[in-house]
Amino acid sequence: MGFAILTQCCTIACITRSEPPTPASLSSSAQGGQPKLGYWAQLRAVMTCPAYLILLAMIGFGVGFLSAMATVTQQMLCVVGYST
Repeated sequence: MGFAILTQCCTIACITRSEPPTPASLSSSAQGGQPKLGYWAQLRAVMTCPAYLILLAMIGFGVGFLSAMATVTQQMLCVVGYST
């Protein structure tokens, strides 16, 4: 706990800006000072992106399938002789 507090105090004392002194990459320096979109504009952009929607559907299907299989596995194993 003491180490965490010491580390937090050092972080607060040493970090004085929200941006690094040099750009992290060429793409970040090319963006420059472009204004960021608002929340609803970003949400609209994400929800109209076909690649994101496919990814969202596939991950949702995967999580649902895994959850269903975990639920049914116990019932299948009880028939073979395993107990809960």
